[in-house]
Amino acid sequence: MFCPRCRDEFRSGIVVCPDCELPLVAERPAEDPPDEYETPVVVATFASLTEASLARGALEAAGIPAFVPGEDVRMCNFKHPEWGSAAAEILVRPEDRERALEFLKLAGQPRGGRRPLLLLAAAVLWSGISSAAPAGPPGLEGGDRRAAPVALEAVSGVLKLFDSRPLVAMDEGPHHTEQTHAFLRNLVRDPRFARTVNDIVVEFGSARFQDVMDRYISGQRVSIESLRPSWRETTQVYVFDNPVYRQFFETVRAVNQKLPPARRLRVLLADPPIDWTRVRTFDDWTRESPRDSHAASVIEREVLRKSRKALLVFGGFGHLQRRDIFMNFQPTPGDRAGVLEQIERARPGSTFNVWSNTNSDDLAVEPSVRAAWPVTALLMLKGTSLGARDFATVLPEESRALRRTKLVDGKRVPIPPAEYGGLPLEENFDALLYLGPVGSITRAPDAPCEYRYDAYYAEVVRRAGVLNGMNLEEVRREREECLKRRRR
Repeated sequence: MFCPRCRDEFRSGIVVCPDCELPLVAERPAEDPPDEYETPVVVATFASLTEASLARGALEAAGIPAFVPGEDVRMCNFKHPEWGSAAAEILVRPEDRERALEFLKLAGQPRGGRRPLLLLAAAVLWSGISSAAPAGPPGLEGGDRRAAPVALEAVSGVLKLFDSRPLVAMDEGPHHTEQTHAFLRNLVRDPRFARTVNDIVVEFGSARFQDVMDRYISGQRVSIESLRPSWRETTQVYVFDNPVYRQFFETVRAVNQKLPPARRLRVLLADPPIDWTRVRTFDDWTRESPRDSHAASVIEREVLRKSRKALLVFGGFGHLQRRDIFMNFQPTPGDRAGVLEQIERARPGSTFNVWSNTNSDDLAVEPSVRAAWPVTALLMLKGTSLGARDFATVLPEESRALRRTKLVDGKRVPIPPAEYGGLPLEENFDALLYLGPVGSITRAPDAPCEYRYDAYYAEVVRRAGVLNGMNLEEVRREREECLKRRRR
């Protein structure tokens, strides 16, 4: 039996989909037709690849996604016969054609013509990208001058980061942030993503179910009852029951169905393979849950040793800082460190990390400048006025107020506020993901009636008790709201 909406398969005896609350049908509904990608159109031809690449960056800084055929291959091979000399075209989506032509016209590029590098460099400066304002990963030190950050179209900006490092670590922001997850799904859907990235490593799945996830992501038939434990049976309580995590897996599966087997993405579940039947106390949970060291080992074994490239999706505050604010920005020894700190300790310079901004509208630019940014933008931090700010300024007030510690004889010991240190944002994160004004940031609603079944609800409450009440209030609230809805 199958759900007519989500198309999940259920064993005999189940007649209603527990997620969609719809009666099951005898045959799996047909899949939605694949997305139609419009053929990009040429808007300009340049005398060399160098000029075309500069123009692409300028267009993207203006919020117009652009593409230069062959750029990735030729940029990585300085001995390529076409490097820096052969003509190169720049393409955009059909719906962006007029905007791109108008932009290039204002910048001095005649339609269909060619122009020298000097005029193009002036156009790039006109669009706000300059050597004093970092706009990409390599060579962006920016000197002593502190320029305002430049906003790049976020999908293109993140993909460009992979040009020089195998790992890009994306901060989810506060769990369940709608705008972050919408961006992540759009990123994965972009046709360039699967050409650039091999793996996606997520904290919101238990490694116990890696084989199930591999089958599901590759397009094989997997029932929801087999798949659901992937995000339910993690070390966390309540957090990953939100629908955004299942939607992310569904998105990757849908993308893979349009790709040849050799190019299909793999999702690696990085949460430790905890077995909750063996967890009765907090000490049991601690032994079963070496979250950061387990994630770091998965990334090392499955990605770096195999010379693959991966997008990492974790909560940045807990896992992706280069220096933990709760350790007063001092190095954290051993497996106590966050996953990114452990990776960088073993593989220096292997990762770009991106902080998702959900707390501050003060980003070192005039409001009128920020208003012109793309809805979702990537801000490179190195050498900018924003990057020079203390990391604590992008945190919510309640996080800034939390007690910091230091290690004494292997134990964390609180330190007085007078000893609190600082760290520039650019030294903790490489880039910032702008998701719009803070007032527009929203939380994805919980799944309807996730805890309506007594057995699962009782087990979640038990686990929350083991973790000293972790998210117990949220679980009980969701249960009550579900029961109220069902009484109506």
